[in-house]
Amino acid sequence: MSLLLKLFVLFAVVTFTELVILVKLWQLTGLLVTLGIIVATAALGSFLVRRQGLIVWRKFNEEMARGELPTDRIIDGIFIIISGALLLTPGLLTDLTGFMLLVPGNRRLMRGWLKKRIGRKMEAGGLRVEEAHFGPTIDAEASEVEEGGTG
Repeated sequence: MSLLLKLFVLFAVVTFTELVILVKLWQLTGLLVTLGIIVATAALGSFLVRRQGLIVWRKFNEEMARGELPTDRIIDGIFIIISGALLLTPGLLTDLTGFMLLVPGNRRLMRGWLKKRIGRKMEAGGLRVEEAHFGPTIDAEASEVEEGGTG
């Protein structure tokens, strides 16, 4: 099954499931409560995404200032962007997943899983993991451009 087909099936299943859950919630609580929950989770999610995004951005800048490549912060940033998209999508399952990605401990677990998965793919492609680098360590002092010079 191709990746595109898998994504289409996932999207269809999630959308259908979310619709069923929202209709059941509407039947149990009424339209206003259901809409209130949707709006409240989007608002809370937006606030938390901004807060976590700023924390990760600060850590990213600190690591760059120390001359480190902030690979973990980049991955965290991607997870936060995904979280924001999920939280703005109406539905309880997507909201739950989005909120889970905002928890730093959960992101750390997901980041570890992702790195292992990428490492296995690289090994399968003939690249040993210890040889694989996401990029060089940045030497901030050596990369400064002298005034009036070309570097």
